[in-house]
Amino acid sequence: MNRNLLRGIDGTFPPGGIKEEQGVYQECIVPPVRILAWWDRSIDNRPQSNSALIGYDYSSASEMLEDAAKMFPSVIKRQPSLRSTLSKLGVAPPEGKS
Repeated sequence: MNRNLLRGIDGTFPPGGIKEEQGVYQECIVPPVRILAWWDRSIDNRPQSNSALIGYDYSSASEMLEDAAKMFPSVIKRQPSLRSTLSKLGVAPPEGKS
């Protein structure tokens, strides 16, 4: 993996625009890498706080979110918009709030 990718990831991939809407992700694909990033103030409430998932060889964002719900349930629990997306995909989101 190119280490320069990880150095430049913070704040690069969340949705653009003035309004930093919590938990609404933006998808970036550079095969075989897929990145889902969103503004995240669930722990750090400073402006431009964000989170990202980086996956290899995923065929869709929904596939990544489904795996993230299993591997990182505490992160997904803090994101109402992502939990809603999982529900719409027919995937049971993690229970409760972290």
